[in-house]
Amino acid sequence: MNQSATAQADQDVRCLCGRLTARIEKRGVVVKCHRCGELVVIALADLKAQLKRAEQ
Repeated sequence: MNQSATAQADQDVRCLCGRLTARIEKRGVVVKCHRCGELVVIALADLKAQLKRAEQ
């Protein structure tokens, strides 16, 4: 997590300005597009696989 974001106990990730950046849920990380409002879900399994590939 970078310095401009904070995580709260309710699993919201917010910018220092207070705007919601992402939410961590059971189904994965939910990110809202700031342009169209579409919710994009990134599955936790997908994130784990990407981390393993990045470590190689």
